[in-house]
Amino acid sequence: MIRVSFPEEIKDPVTNILYYVYEPKPKTVPRVIAPFFISQRENQDIRQTLAYALFEQGKEINIPLMGTPRSGISSYLIAESLNRDEPVLLVSSNKNVDEIIHEAVNKSNSKDSVNVVSILPAKKGCSKIQLDLEMYPKLYDIPIIPLPKIENGCKGCEFYESCKYTEILRVNPDSIDLIVISYEKLVALMLNPSPVSREIIKRITEVPKNVIFDECHTLELENIIRVTIAIQNQAGSVFLEFNQFESLYERSQTIKDVITEFKNILSKDEVKTAISEILQQAADKKRWAEKHHRIVFHNNTIAPSTKQKLAMDMYKEIVDLVKKGHIKDNIRDIKILYDIVSIVKSDQYSICVSSENGNLNVQITAVDTARHEELRFFPKIVRSGKRVIFTSGTILDSTKYLQFFDTQDPVMWGAKGDLLDINSKMLILPDTKKYDFIGKNSIYKNKNEIVESIKKIRTAHAGEKIRIVAMNRRLADELSDSLFQEDNTYIDYYNSKNRYIPSDCRILIAISCAYKPINTFDPATENEFESHKKYLESVHADTWKKWNIVKDSEGKEPCVIYALGVNEKTCTDIATWGKNRLVIIGKDGRGFTSDVVCRTSCKDEIINKPKFGYELDKKFGGKCKNIDEIILRGKKWMSN
Repeated sequence: MIRVSFPEEIKDPVTNILYYVYEPKPKTVPRVIAPFFISQRENQDIRQTLAYALFEQGKEINIPLMGTPRSGISSYLIAESLNRDEPVLLVSSNKNVDEIIHEAVNKSNSKDSVNVVSILPAKKGCSKIQLDLEMYPKLYDIPIIPLPKIENGCKGCEFYESCKYTEILRVNPDSIDLIVISYEKLVALMLNPSPVSREIIKRITEVPKNVIFDECHTLELENIIRVTIAIQNQAGSVFLEFNQFESLYERSQTIKDVITEFKNILSKDEVKTAISEILQQAADKKRWAEKHHRIVFHNNTIAPSTKQKLAMDMYKEIVDLVKKGHIKDNIRDIKILYDIVSIVKSDQYSICVSSENGNLNVQITAVDTARHEELRFFPKIVRSGKRVIFTSGTILDSTKYLQFFDTQDPVMWGAKGDLLDINSKMLILPDTKKYDFIGKNSIYKNKNEIVESIKKIRTAHAGEKIRIVAMNRRLADELSDSLFQEDNTYIDYYNSKNRYIPSDCRILIAISCAYKPINTFDPATENEFESHKKYLESVHADTWKKWNIVKDSEGKEPCVIYALGVNEKTCTDIATWGKNRLVIIGKDGRGFTSDVVCRTSCKDEIINKPKFGYELDKKFGGKCKNIDEIILRGKKWMSN
């Protein structure tokens, strides 16, 4: 049993590794943080003063902190840590983490240079893996590359003294100002029992005085692994083939074992029956969205102690096969093995079905419970004697933080979470119609109309930078082909890799919302109401984050969102955030109903809303009847 030296014993729920921690008694923080009139900082930006006021509450706090997107919460908290010479750990899924750090350094007063240590995935940080990538470029396409096996571990490697992966272990802890790690890398370290992983975890729990979990709403939604095992359409059914893997069996016993175990799961009578039942259930297209498409099975065929070893052995063998040239053009097929091994080593799997492009996709799915458990467990071993702050502009269900992380009730980043009132400079223009993911009102059946609307908006705002956000990558590619490309027009899509990177455009054309298959969360929920609630929470958060990329963080410049195919109610729901936000799901004769409310009697605990086009009806002489009238309002707003 591996032990890390802390005073009180608690056990990791996944790995059973023991940790010794102090159980802190965090100070209760006021529900709304108010800035001091005078702080001890040269930078008297009210947001920096607010960070100062929060830190003055005590050295042990444990809170979710809510504020509108683009309000710079994480940057100001890091800057305050730097001002106090207190090391800080930033855990983030954000693609613009470099910008957060750059802003923090610029906002701090007391640091001439900042020592930032980034804990990188092995694929990016390990010097030996970098050499392999240069020699075998195909390895870039492999999702996971384990650390090479070296006698005496990383410390026995010739690159130890210069390797980015082990930098955290080499530098003087007293010289570290900021440690940065992604959620995925944190989980990988927590699951890995190797000595170097234990040392890194020990260092990142002991060094910082402050810990920031950035974009913490990503902790609330489970990661779901999916493998499509059958596709049914009007022409019939197509089943997953395994022929592409058979040529590797002689060279990799582990791959053969994984595929054999997966086939055993699919060949079970109860699984075959479940596939038949769920396809029958899905045949009722009229009631498709109202049903919960999931049949659950427990997976106890592999001993828990061998599951992680099976996965690690497979990862290593795939790397060896690529190096030896046995895996060349079939990298895409090989990637499915990573999902298959995740299903095989899961404690529970489900048979589910989803609808996409007119096809029924039968999937075997598993919730990545290990990831979820580790992300809930890590705050418990890091929080002793520290300020632990979960930040987000889109906390989905604030009650989860009390349950999962033992935090106090959420705290607002100033009154209404919008100190500079930057949301008042944002205008959202709903459409007179609604575009859906599928059906007669789908974006694909209305693509010509969408293209014409975009052309009209570009003409009205000629010479200005415009960002277009499509519902998915497919539509983004089709729009790129349909629209004449201009230097000041940028086409993107929801959930792209750069989905949260702020833009210097102030005009956004949003084509529908961040919709996904309506049964996306069936594998992680118990019934259709819970599934639909998570679905809408996810759509609202992804859409709202994307719309906010055109917002001026200083609240000086106006911005406008042309929400094509999004009606008034949906726009209002997307922009409603605050303490005790609830998505209430019901049913009527036409299907699901939903309402979004923030159950709090304190107005300062509801995040300031932007302006909506319908609020200007009286000023403009009535409701908008078409896209031309909508554009007229947007143009006048931007000229004010």
